[in-house]
Amino acid sequence: MFFRSTLRKKALKHAAQQRSVSFTSFPMAGKVAFSFSYNEEGIEQTILSFIEFLRNNNISFSGIGTVVGKTKKQIIHLDENITIIRKFDCNFYGLPAHYKTSKLFVNSFDIFVDFNYQESFLQEYIALKTQSVFKIGRIVTEHTPYDLVLEQSEGVGSSSAYLNQLFHYMDKIKPA
Repeated sequence: MFFRSTLRKKALKHAAQQRSVSFTSFPMAGKVAFSFSYNEEGIEQTILSFIEFLRNNNISFSGIGTVVGKTKKQIIHLDENITIIRKFDCNFYGLPAHYKTSKLFVNSFDIFVDFNYQESFLQEYIALKTQSVFKIGRIVTEHTPYDLVLEQSEGVGSSSAYLNQLFHYMDKIKPA
C-alpha cells in the first residue's frame, strides 16, 4: 500500500500544471469540461440539466463520469461527449487509461466544473490534469486546483443544489 500511495503522490505532483487563472462566466465560455461520480444519488438528473444549459447557450463540452468502488446503480451513458471510467479502466495505482482521458486532457477549456462531493485519487488527478483557465469544485484537498470552491453538501439533492449555487455565482462574474 505504501508503494501505491507513493506512486499516486508522484502522479499528482506531475499532473499539477502552471496555469494563468482567468475568472470566466458561462456566457463568455466557449468550451466547458466537467467531471462527476456516478456513485452520488441524483447526479444523472443534475448532469442532464447542466448539459441542457450548455447546449442552450451554444457551449461545447466534454465530461468524465467515474464509477468508484461498487455500486448497485445501473450506469447510464448520458451523452456522447461523456466518457465513463470504471475501476478496470485504471492501472495498478489508479491512473485512468489514456484512451479514456485523451479528449479531456489534450484539449484546453475555459471552465472546468468538478461535481464530486467525495475525495478520491482519480477525481483529484482529473481535476489537476485538465487544462482550464478557471476551475470550480466542491471539495478542498491537499492539492486543491480550484479557483472557486462552493460549499459542499451531501445527501439526496445535493448535486442539484450545487448546480443552482454554481449558476448563481457564475452570474455574478462580470468581464473585466
